[in-house]
Amino acid sequence: WGMETADTKKRLDEMNKTNLSPLEKLKAFATFGLKEGNSDIFRLIQHLGSSDKMPEHVQELVFNSGKVYLESLLPWIMEGQEIGEIIQGDPQELLEIFLNVISGIMADDLAFWNHNIERKVDVLLRMLSTR
Repeated sequence: WGMETADTKKRLDEMNKTNLSPLEKLKAFATFGLKEGNSDIFRLIQHLGSSDKMPEHVQELVFNSGKVYLESLLPWIMEGQEIGEIIQGDPQELLEIFLNVISGIMADDLAFWNHNIERKVDVLLRMLSTR
């Protein structure tokens, strides 16, 4: 689990170093997450996060793993709003909506999403985009 989280953190940090716009970073994140086989840790965090009967040390692990996403993606939303690329509104709320939608898709049929994924992710991102 720790390795998966470290790998995710590394990928997000690498995206931060690119010249991609905030919306392009969110697209890269969504595309990577929706590809079959890449969503296991995200699904596990989602499942465990909704469980009532978790030992405290597991709750802490889930919280810390989820925090990796929030720490990287929230600044992208905020920056995107500043430059007019992402709609206005509470950035935390927008991020939570985005992550909930991604989670819902991951719980569904990923094979569908992998066919023409670029176009489908573009459509998905319209909920955040000002264009």
